[in-house]
Amino acid sequence: MKYFFKNCGFIALFIVLASMNVVCGQTYGLTGFKPVFDYPQNNLTGVRFKFRVSQNNSESLKLIFGFHRLHTPGSNLNYTIETNIYSGIYQDYKHGDCNQWPLSGVYKEQISSIRLAIPDYAYHFNQQSTVTTSIISLDTTKFPVQTYIIDGIKDLYKSDAISQFSMNGKLATVTLERGAILTNVSDFNRCKLPLPAKNYREWFLKLRVDEDEYNFKYVIPDEGARYLTTNEAMNFLSEFIHTKGAFTVDLSEFESKTETEATWKSVTKFVITKNDGDGVQFGVRVIEGDHGFIQISNNRQNDYLPEGREFTLSKQRLPTTINKSEHPKDFELLQNYPNPFNPTTQIQFTLPSMTPTKIEVYNNMGQLVKVLVDELMSPGTHTITFDASSLSSGVYLYRLTTPEFTQTRVMTLVK
Repeated sequence: MKYFFKNCGFIALFIVLASMNVVCGQTYGLTGFKPVFDYPQNNLTGVRFKFRVSQNNSESLKLIFGFHRLHTPGSNLNYTIETNIYSGIYQDYKHGDCNQWPLSGVYKEQISSIRLAIPDYAYHFNQQSTVTTSIISLDTTKFPVQTYIIDGIKDLYKSDAISQFSMNGKLATVTLERGAILTNVSDFNRCKLPLPAKNYREWFLKLRVDEDEYNFKYVIPDEGARYLTTNEAMNFLSEFIHTKGAFTVDLSEFESKTETEATWKSVTKFVITKNDGDGVQFGVRVIEGDHGFIQISNNRQNDYLPEGREFTLSKQRLPTTINKSEHPKDFELLQNYPNPFNPTTQIQFTLPSMTPTKIEVYNNMGQLVKVLVDELMSPGTHTITFDASSLSSGVYLYRLTTPEFTQTRVMTLVK
């Protein structure tokens, strides 16, 4: 993976892409939206939103950036906290590593992850003489943190806390809230570089995933990070690489709080900030009815809103998932019934979570003869019918494959 500066039209973004040279004029699925706040500029101290990855059969990196820009009145220092939702995951991601690039770990697609990140733009842009930001994860097993210098970019340090579990289908709540001023930051460092003596502003991020909760702390110089910047407090932007596989993220229940009124209030006004597409390949859409949410997707079956469109979403709620207690605890491929069979049989399997799923049938020579399932499937117990009318008698193998699990069983067709 590489790190590129993309400046096409009026939007300039630092974007992480997988081994691709990005140039202006190429379309890579840049689309997005943001809330419209009525608050004064120097007042916003907290934001909250919910999201769920509702579709993920991506064959190449796709992601939704969540940008939360910070500022202090009179300062031009550049600080941003990121809540990025990726279509893939880094497994065996080692906590505490300091790298040039790439990250340590094994990258796998179709297992979505959230990456809580903080790039040190102020140091990179020579606004600060050394690294001045850091992040602490309070659960380094589920969210290990690595710091690295982006490949090819001078002095651009970035730290990522990456989930070590799939976010597919899970309901997540992100709460970012300002904390107190700190003068002792000895527990925070980047690549064993101590942070210089300053007044630091502590920012807290709480992530709730279904019933589990994870907590993170950021420290950023108070001279540049006292408030959330209203026009980029919750700015969501996508990158959809034009390869096979859809990636869909649903977002809802947007809230904010201010310094002068420290209670959470619903945010209902939004605007489409960008859409490089033609309204068919990717974009932002609004889902209303029993539930209300905003969806960013590259599903070609959808109609997407044009750039600049303002809209209101008063009724906000993501669909409720199946209660966890009703989910199977494990993956399992059961023996088909009846067996032997002629010419149809039932194949049953269980999934503990939403995941890309394949059921394939092979002959006794190991040749693929039929694909019964190839899609993102919800958790639960599933039953499918295999019709072997066109096949000859013999022994066949059927295989369940997900990114996390594979199991094969044998069945016999007797005509």
